[in-house]
Parts: sequence; structure tokens; C-alpha cells
Amino acid sequence: MNINKIADILNNNYKTTITTVTKGGIKKTAIVINNGTNIQPTFYPYDYEGSEEEIAMMILSTVKNIKMPSINIDFDSYKSVKPTLRVGIRPKVDDDTVHRDYLDLDVYLYLQIDSDKSAKVKSEIMKHWNMPEAVVWNDAINNTKKDISVTSMRETIANLMECDIDDIPDDCHDQIVIKNEKNFRAASALMMFDILDLAASKLNETKIIILPSSIHELIVMANDGSHEYDDLNSMVIEINNTQVMPEERLSNHVYVYDTITKSVVCK
Repeated sequence: MNINKIADILNNNYKTTITTVTKGGIKKTAIVINNGTNIQPTFYPYDYEGSEEEIAMMILSTVKNIKMPSINIDFDSYKSVKPTLRVGIRPKVDDDTVHRDYLDLDVYLYLQIDSDKSAKVKSEIMKHWNMPEAVVWNDAINNTKKDISVTSMRETIANLMECDIDDIPDDCHDQIVIKNEKNFRAASALMMFDILDLAASKLNETKIIILPSSIHELIVMANDGSHEYDDLNSMVIEINNTQVMPEERLSNHVYVYDTITKSVVCK
């Protein structure tokens, strides 16, 4: 595939930039479209099938049909961006996104601009806010917690199937799902001990096993000795390889949280 040829076709309508974007620790070649707004759509040509001309036409059609949200955010003003601040989690990445090490992962800051648009916080823009970094992180964590739900697997399945919870078999009663309504980047709850405490209390356990379903969701089960960590890790790897897109994979092993010591460890 000739990325430059696709960009040249798009340049007849819009100014474009070819760049490399890191998604979930995976580097992907992207074309960014400058459509005259503050929100610049980003497309990944290798995710498409067809000739360069066909891919360019598909991208053009998508851009023309995008309904741009009415955004009243001053990205240089902390007061303006504060309500949009959130925390995500990902495999370790070396980039200019504001991030911190956490276990074998990175937690990072992003802005939830509207229901389906977000932007990672870069170090350069954070300088404009003139706020202590600890305050920014605290606000982002608190905003993220407000979006997160902790529900039983049965309730989650019932909601997805739009049926009564009594219609769901009771064989998954010992599992908890941590996610948010948008099912978007909620796995950052792995660093939020009060969320993990709530999950543990629902299972009536002091130690819980956390399965990294994806960067968007965690699955929690009791650490009651009935599960071998190696078997669970093998299951996580298999699911990652067969059901989760590479850029949405969080890790290949489980974690254990202890409500007494308030600690998470890798297994």
C-alpha cells in the first residue's frame, strides 16, 4: 500500500499529515485530516481493504459525513478542560503523552471531549494550564471514577441482552465487571483502590483476581484458591490473541488486589 498516494488524493480536498500514532502500545501509520476545525479526524489506512483510490474515497466519504460537535472548550484554560479530564491505562509507551508508570503499565491523561471523541494530554499543552501536576491527576482520577460501574457478570449480560437478570444462568455469579457506560478506557480502575474495594465487597472477599479484559474493561473474580494463575494467564493470552484487537490489549497476565494491604501485584 502506498500511503503517500492516498494522502495525495485526499490533498485535493483537505490538507493532510502522515504520522505515526501509538494506540494501546501499538504504533500505527495514520493520516490526519485538517478539515478546518479544532478536531482533526485521524484514519488508519492499513485498517482498510482495497486500492489506494478506494481507500481514499472511503476516507473522504467518512470525513464529509462527520457531524462535528459543538465544542466550547478552551484547551489552554484549565477551568475549561477540567471537567473533561480522564485517566486511561495502556502498555508502557515512550511518547509525549502525560503519563506515569504503574506496575508493568502506563496510566495517562486524556480529555473526553464528547461522547465519542477524545484527545490525549500532551506535555506541551499541560504547561499552559499552570497547575500542579498532582492536582491535574487528582481531578482526572475523580472524573474517571464518576463514570465507572461495578456490576455482576449476570447483570452485565442481562443489560446487553436486554432481558431480566433471572433469565441469565447463575454459573457466572462469582464474577464482577468493571467498565463504564461507553465501554471506553475504564480499565484504569486498576489503579483506583476504592473501586477495587467495591468489587471485592460484592464478592465478599479480601483478595481478588483481576483479568485485564482490554484497555476498556476489567473482569474480577474471587481469589479463593480455586484458580491457578498460570491457567488464568494462558486464558488471558488466548483471548487477547483471538478476540481483542492488538491496540486494545492491556496485558497478558492477571493481577491480584489485596484489600488489607491496598496493593496490586502482577501474577
